[in-house]
Amino acid sequence: STAAGAAASDYGFDLVEADAKSGSSGNVSVRLVHKPSGKPVSGAIIFRVRLDMSPENMESMTTLIEPLPQVEPSIYRY
Repeated sequence: STAAGAAASDYGFDLVEADAKSGSSGNVSVRLVHKPSGKPVSGAIIFRVRLDMSPENMESMTTLIEPLPQVEPSIYRY
């Protein structure tokens, strides 16, 4: 038998929709992509979900977000 593994750095998120607003409304959709193959990944279990303001140099300002029902394979909505 052979062991298979994948590093977190082998995967990335592409922004599909960004309708985030301050407060508790808005939607964000991302596509999970396997970087070496360039193929989208469906059926993933994403267990660390949060938004942060690191692009604004405010990494410590975070919020948790709730997943929404999946409508398309490989598109994850929050």
